[in-house]
Amino acid sequence: MSFMEIIETARDGTVDYDFQSLVFIAGGGQGLVSSIKSNIDGKIYVVKKLETLNVNKSRQDISEAEREVNALRSLSHPLIPEIIDIVKDQTDCPCIIMQKCE
Repeated sequence: MSFMEIIETARDGTVDYDFQSLVFIAGGGQGLVSSIKSNIDGKIYVVKKLETLNVNKSRQDISEAEREVNALRSLSHPLIPEIIDIVKDQTDCPCIIMQKCE
């Protein structure tokens, strides 16, 4: 399944209903990163909202996001966050839910 197919089939609104926003961490070229708390298991995670994919979906933006997701999925190290899920928020913005590294 391609990255865009994953984004297109991601569960809608999940990040808004299943998590509480806690603290804004940083913003960059691809989007915004915040810490969130799961309403389901009470754990703290990080969400990266890929706002550039919500706005223009240029081939370069898709390619950069796809490379990041594939790299994170292929690595296993205590200092590299594990991808938990890929979902969309209420505005249809793709969001990567990741393990929070301490």
